[in-house]
Amino acid sequence: MSTELTPDDDRTSDDGTASTVRVVVAHEPGGTVVLRLVGEADALVADDMRRELCAALRARPSPVALDLSELAFCDLAGLLAIGTCVTQAHELGCAVELRNATDVLTWLDETTRDSHGSWLRGLAVSSLLTDHET
Repeated sequence: MSTELTPDDDRTSDDGTASTVRVVVAHEPGGTVVLRLVGEADALVADDMRRELCAALRARPSPVALDLSELAFCDLAGLLAIGTCVTQAHELGCAVELRNATDVLTWLDETTRDSHGSWLRGLAVSSLLTDHET
């Protein structure tokens, strides 16, 4: 079973391209709730994505997996929005497993770690590996 939570509307950047991200909710056997981010998590949609993702994390009991396999693009605003939600979930006692973070997302996290703190570092290293790395 899967449900789609979509932020209010698509945003358009200065060059006229649309930017959108969706949070797709699925349930795995055994009770794990998978929140899959689909699309582009950039500055245009970061606030809407943060609200949708944080609401989805607050509504779900543990365990939750955050799947980034269909996140086509993520800038620093998107990373910080995701990190804010993961931090809030941990503070509420919700265990979040990160799945399929791309090399680029991991690099962005490591590059900005000193100024923003690292949320990927707090998750299991094995969960950072994409299928091609295992």
